[in-house]
Amino acid sequence: MSRADQFVFGYDEGHRLLIASREVPRAVLVQLLVATDAVMSPDCPPLITGLPLPDTAEFALAITWPDPRAARAGAVCSHVLLLDAAALAVPGTVEALVRLARNPAGASLEEFVGPLRLDGGVSAVQPGLLSGRGPKVEVLESFLEVACRSDGPGVVIHAALDDAARAMIVIWSALWPALRSRFSFRTRELVTAEQTDFALTAALRLSGGSAAGTRTERPPPAWVEELARVVNSPVQGRLAAFLAEFGPAEVPVPLRLRRLAELWTAVAAADVEAARDQIEAHWPDPESGAALKQALFGGRAREWWPVAERDRVAALLGTRHPTWDLIELDLTGRVRALARSSSAG
Repeated sequence: MSRADQFVFGYDEGHRLLIASREVPRAVLVQLLVATDAVMSPDCPPLITGLPLPDTAEFALAITWPDPRAARAGAVCSHVLLLDAAALAVPGTVEALVRLARNPAGASLEEFVGPLRLDGGVSAVQPGLLSGRGPKVEVLESFLEVACRSDGPGVVIHAALDDAARAMIVIWSALWPALRSRFSFRTRELVTAEQTDFALTAALRLSGGSAAGTRTERPPPAWVEELARVVNSPVQGRLAAFLAEFGPAEVPVPLRLRRLAELWTAVAAADVEAARDQIEAHWPDPESGAALKQALFGGRAREWWPVAERDRVAALLGTRHPTWDLIELDLTGRVRALARSSSAG
């Protein structure tokens, strides 16, 4: 049975751990302390932080509120839910985890001394992060484009942090399990340009009052539009199945999500040369993406696209790139089979 351990951080002559359902290594405690310390105005909606903890194979979700009861103005309090990263592969875990979050400022600390079950226990105590209308598609597009960019973590300037939180949760829950357990995200009122440890940060503004952040393309690239439709739809379509099939074989970083989505745009268009070029650019070694190459350019590649065998063989014959294991793909045998078929016809 999956469970989440609880930690409460708040003000007590400084921002510190107030209570926990178990002990953690000091390095993890420091990570959680930093993740929950934030500057918030009194009317700021709850901030969220998703923090992978690879050293202990865990994941922490932190929700932070302003704490008007604290002795110091501007103090905050946070409820952190810590669980085994492998539990994030179980359907419904993300939603259950978010619904367990509650504001410590309105509760007794004794309520946080034990772990919480993810299949029941406390129900819908923090529905605000999941309620209301779903995130707008343009918000999802902006967030996905920044999170998956090739040069690392990024910041999006967004005017509504509650909307940003919902969008991040939707994106997070749509990732394949290994990437979900390594995806870092947060919302903040203020962020400095140097704070780039998180894959995705949404903030009201950068330090110094600047409203500039990572710029996104308009109109967005085709791969962004495709991904936004996937994460925003309860119906699992072809791209979702494609990501579920081949995503787990990828390194769990957001850039690999982008590469698969870029490839899918060529697959969906049955553009065999564009798909070949994408694979050669982003899976350049014969050992990389072997299942993907076999599924799209192998002798029986009919599941994902209606590209004729003759076109797939022609695409392989037309390349000099070393990415292909032509023996594994049985290119010689397939050329002979096509020749025999042509002669018989």
